[in-house]
Amino acid sequence: MANQAGLGRKTGKPQYGIRDRVPLRTAALLPTPGDPFHLRWWLRNYERVWQDEVDELRVLVNGQPDDRAREYVRERVERVGGTYDERPHPMPHGTALNILIGDCDADVVVLMEDDAPVRLPGAIRRCLLMIESGECDVVASPRESMSPELVHAA
Repeated sequence: MANQAGLGRKTGKPQYGIRDRVPLRTAALLPTPGDPFHLRWWLRNYERVWQDEVDELRVLVNGQPDDRAREYVRERVERVGGTYDERPHPMPHGTALNILIGDCDADVVVLMEDDAPVRLPGAIRRCLLMIESGECDVVASPRESMSPELVHAA
């Protein structure tokens, strides 16, 4: 199979024994500053398009100062079966991702962006199946704000 953009190709047998018939646990991780209108849109997309393609959704709201907005987001996340967490102060994106990853026990994680919806049903499932099968270890999509090295690798 030809190398495709976004795939970290592997050679040989998968190195993770967990792929030998045990289904991988999957989680979508979403760090966000917690704009309630924006997250309502994102969660509606998650619920309608790809909710059944991961085992878990974890959302970390950081820096949202309004109690009512945080409570609204919490209710919306929990309504779709997600896990909600919050931090009182804004933090760099990477720091928020590290917290989410550290609090998660999934075998495979999908790092999400609150401004990047999944448009096609099955897209996340296809990516996870490539990882589970050992075809690749990483599936990525380029973003405008990425460094040139990451764009090239993706």
